[in-house]
Amino acid sequence: HSQAGAVRITLRLTGGRLHLSVEDNGRGIDPAHPSLAKGDGLGNFHNRMRQLGGDCVISTPPEGGTRVAFSLPLRG
Repeated sequence: HSQAGAVRITLRLTGGRLHLSVEDNGRGIDPAHPSLAKGDGLGNFHNRMRQLGGDCVISTPPEGGTRVAFSLPLRG
């Protein structure tokens, strides 16, 4: 859907949290797109991350593409 030609996946551990980001160089996503509604499509990531004590941010950077970033606490 994004018409991306490349994707970058970054995984890092900082301060007891796991950070994951997935970025592409596609056409981006409109913040008002229905798939970002809480509990539906991409928006469901927000609910899942919250249940695990984490967070999720979905954005379209000014240079284009889409970025999905997750942060989760690591447990025992």
